Amino acid sequence: MSAAVKIGLDKKKKYNLVIPLFLYLLIMGVVFLSCRPQYDVSKAEFITTPPRINPDYTNLTIPYNIAPMNFIIQEKGIKFLVNIFADSNSIISVQSRSPRIKIPAGKWQKLLSLNQGKAINFDVFVFDGRWAKYKRFSNNVVEELIDRYLVYRFLQPNYTVQNEMQIRQRDLQNHDESLVMTTKPIAGCINCHSFNQNDPSEMLFHIRWGVAAGTLFAQDGQLSKIDTRTKFNPSPGAYPSWHLSGILVAFSVNKV
Repeated sequence: MSAAVKIGLDKKKKYNLVIPLFLYLLIMGVVFLSCRPQYDVSKAEFITTPPRINPDYTNLTIPYNIAPMNFIIQEKGIKFLVNIFADSNSIISVQSRSPRIKIPAGKWQKLLSLNQGKAINFDVFVFDGRWAKYKRFSNNVVEELIDRYLVYRFLQPNYTVQNEMQIRQRDLQNHDESLVMTTKPIAGCINCHSFNQNDPSEMLFHIRWGVAAGTLFAQDGQLSKIDTRTKFNPSPGAYPSWHLSGILVAFSVNKV
């Protein structure tokens, strides 16, 4: 047997050993996490006020397809437990050593889908030497869907000195984000993005300053740029308003 063939076989043996070892460690990690003891809050002291949380997701009306509403508990403690439920048969239990509460997406979506038109409840427990149970708060789940996507402009508070602006799209069902436009390659400003009756296939936005300046229209996958300045209006268009027909757009003229 040649040396090259022998080396190849030796490498194969090593790979055969590595894969089972990796699977073993992965399985043991899952078992360890699943066997983690649950916090015992049976003797928790009741607090008559609701917990302080940020964002303040209390007493809201929410659509059933909204992404998990994660929050931070603003009560002093070293252990935290949140039970989310509509009835005793469907409880999401989130325990953490951090005040940041991250709700499992799959369980959250299932809970909301099964409880449209009902209330879901939140029991918050905090341990700081002893367990405290705060007053329960609830949110109402409605049967109506929310529009799945939100497009927004992302910029620093002082937009005049920043290096980059972005137009981003967020999926409101799972917090995923994607980039629509960035000023990084053009060194300009983008603003006033607008859709024709919320139709994502027809969009416009402005680019300020530089050789790329103008109003960009995206229609059915085709991109075009228009200079909205005229002899009558020497300033470029600013705030847009689409005509209901979708074939006309009115712009304000601002000093920008």
